[in-house]
Amino acid sequence: MKLCRKCNTEKSLDKFYKDSSKPDKHASNCKECKNKLHKKWASKNRDKCVKNSIKWASENKSKVSKQQSKWYLKNKERISLQSKEWKKSPKGRVYNRFYCSKRRAQKLNATLEGFDQEIKEIYKNCPEDYEVDHIMPLNNPTLCGLHVPWNLQYLTKEANKKKGNKILCVA
Repeated sequence: MKLCRKCNTEKSLDKFYKDSSKPDKHASNCKECKNKLHKKWASKNRDKCVKNSIKWASENKSKVSKQQSKWYLKNKERISLQSKEWKKSPKGRVYNRFYCSKRRAQKLNATLEGFDQEIKEIYKNCPEDYEVDHIMPLNNPTLCGLHVPWNLQYLTKEANKKKGNKILCVA
């Protein structure tokens, strides 16, 4: 048992942090008081805390990586559920459609710089039960189109599936 100098309460030694500089090898304040003092200091010295955290993380990349992996494994189900819910939200659907199509176009080398915002708006304004379709398909044996605003159109899901990878001639 030891007396905390801050709250004047007698507590067991496991309630105190270890401190090799002290005769009994334990800090003079209990963990609870020490944590309160640290939180108070950290709120007043936010910039220092952020700098110290960044410095520590850059010096201990393997520890950070292990901690992140451990946290991810512990919270895997929650992360998965949040991700699924977000992808179902209106903002998540737009984001997912836009970036998946952009990635596919980049893999096919069918993109031009500077049209991301316009294309994002097309995906954002896509009516319910419609899909954004490429007029000239990105991957066709005869002719390959680009992932640009003037090559995008809205089609119903059925019409898009029916069209597939074909080029439709409009007379």
